Amino acid sequence: MLTRAELKTAQDFLAAAENEFALGNLETGSERIGDAATAAVRAVVKRRGWHCETDDDLYKAAKRLDAESGDGMAIQSGLRAARAGADRARHGWMEPEDAWADMISVRHFIGLLQELAD
Repeated sequence: MLTRAELKTAQDFLAAAENEFALGNLETGSERIGDAATAAVRAVVKRRGWHCETDDDLYKAAKRLDAESGDGMAIQSGLRAARAGADRARHGWMEPEDAWADMISVRHFIGLLQELAD
């Protein structure tokens, strides 16, 4: 299994999440889902040449993307939701079907972000 440092793209993180969920590791899989969403936002930000070193920078960039889109994409709230899954799993508030539903939501979120990157 690759470490977080070895995973680079949103797709890498999604594949890792899928593997973790298949093994029943809901917390680690949910962490990788949050990492996938983060990687997707960072990719758009990098492509635009914006500064993004910290989580605060990341959320500011997501807010800026929300303002640009003007169609209610809610990138900032989507990012927060994707990153919250690990907390739900850590506290025992997640069932396997919830984890897979999160995976579907994050795939959709990443697809929206890819449209912004193009």
